[in-house]
Amino acid sequence: MQCKHPKHTFLTVFILCLLIFQLYMLGVKAQNITLIGSDFNLYFPSETSLAFQHLSVPGETHGATITLTVTSGILNATSGTLTMYETSGKLTFIAKDHATISLSSTSNATSFHINGEPTSSAAIVNGQSYVIEWSFFEPQFLVPMMFIFGMVGLISMFAGPMYAIYKVKHGEYYDGFRDGLIITVVGVALFIAWLW
Repeated sequence: MQCKHPKHTFLTVFILCLLIFQLYMLGVKAQNITLIGSDFNLYFPSETSLAFQHLSVPGETHGATITLTVTSGILNATSGTLTMYETSGKLTFIAKDHATISLSSTSNATSFHINGEPTSSAAIVNGQSYVIEWSFFEPQFLVPMMFIFGMVGLISMFAGPMYAIYKVKHGEYYDGFRDGLIITVVGVALFIAWLW
C-alpha cells in the first residue's frame, strides 16, 4: 500500500515520537517513595547524628547519605514525619527543646532547605514546627529540554488551528481537520508536561 501524502505520514510519526519521548522523560522525572513514616518522636542529645541513606542517586555510584548532626542542645521532638524519595527527602517535627543542628551529605550535589530557607544549619526553638528538606541535583542536558518542549507545545497550540483553517480554505477538509487536531492536541500535551 502506497502512502498518498508522505509528508503527512512523516509529520504524524514525528509528532507521535515526540509525544512518546516526552512521556518517557516525565516517567524518568517522577520519583517513587522509598520510605514513609509518621507520628514518631525524636530524641538526640548533643554530638549525636541521624543518617538517611539514598541507594540510587544520579551521578553517585554508591548512593548518598544525608546526616543530621545535633551540634548543641537536645533534639527532642514530637509528631515526626519522614518521607524519602529516590533523590530527595523531607523530615518534619515539632520541637520540645532548644538545639542547634547541621546537615551534611556524602554527595556534593545536594541542596538543603529548613523551613523553606536554603541553609544547612539551624537553631531549633522549643514549640516551633520544622520542615527539613534535601534533594540531589539531577544531571541536566546542555539544552533545557523541558523548556523547549513547552515552547514547541505553545507554538503548536496556535499553529494547529491556523493550519486547519488554511487547509479548509483550500478545500482539503479531511487533511486540515486531521493534521490540525493532531498538532493542537500534541501541543497542549507538551505545554502541560512543561508546566507539570
